[in-house]
Amino acid sequence: MSFNPGESLRHQYLEAIGISSWLPRADLPGAAPSADWVAGFRYPDAGMDDWTDEYAGTETDPVSTTSSGADRARASVQRLLDEPKPDPTPEPRSQRASQAPAEPHPVSASLPAPLAVKSGERQPAPRIKLAFVLAGDLLVIDSLPPAGNTGFGAQQQRLLRGVLTALGIKDQPSEAALLSWPALAGASLDQGPDELKKALARKLEVTEQVRPFNAVLLLGEAAAQWVLEREEPIGALRGLRFTLSGGKPCVVGCSLSEALKVPDMKAGLWLDIQPLLKTLADPGLAGE
Repeated sequence: MSFNPGESLRHQYLEAIGISSWLPRADLPGAAPSADWVAGFRYPDAGMDDWTDEYAGTETDPVSTTSSGADRARASVQRLLDEPKPDPTPEPRSQRASQAPAEPHPVSASLPAPLAVKSGERQPAPRIKLAFVLAGDLLVIDSLPPAGNTGFGAQQQRLLRGVLTALGIKDQPSEAALLSWPALAGASLDQGPDELKKALARKLEVTEQVRPFNAVLLLGEAAAQWVLEREEPIGALRGLRFTLSGGKPCVVGCSLSEALKVPDMKAGLWLDIQPLLKTLADPGLAGE
């Protein structure tokens, strides 16, 4: 008879659920030595019924006292399976509220408020560079290459003075004021087409405050499309006369940079400014 109640009980439960347990009867190479009781352990043990009562508790065992230890183990397992399960139904909200702590944990005041997310996809920022030059009653807006640090250089200034002379304007042109877009670096900033239109409107307003002008000459596709808010290419707009807000006449021509690169385009620029030449010669035509 073996006196190891815990091991005997483990064998009972393993047998009840259909698992066989084995113990070593000889020393295994490299294994730790077995306990002293292992060599003499036998299952089932005839004296097992004498000590299993301490695991039965005070509850009366429904299995007959003459049943085997395995039957007792099966009965114990069955009792565990027959125990009532906890009710999975959630508690009513009012009951949970009554059990909640009286004072909730305070929220840290350092947490920032969530940022408002604008709906819709943000449009990419256009890339343009414009030069604003005032001469007499005329405002000239010339399109410059947007890439690099190219500005309104000496060659553009010299060609513009020739255009002004052809238009009969003897006043010296002002220094060029540049508008480069996008104005700031950063993908998180909204510098789409709508913002560019607002910037152009402010630029025209400030320019007129510096010196009022009565006519506008738009040179190049960027100046023509964005000031007039039209989508046609420059070839469909050159030499045409438009009217801006306030009744100011406006004529479109090729840019000074294009005329400098392709000398033959200077003759085309002369043709482009003919409607403006007539307007400046006869101020009464400005309202047409």
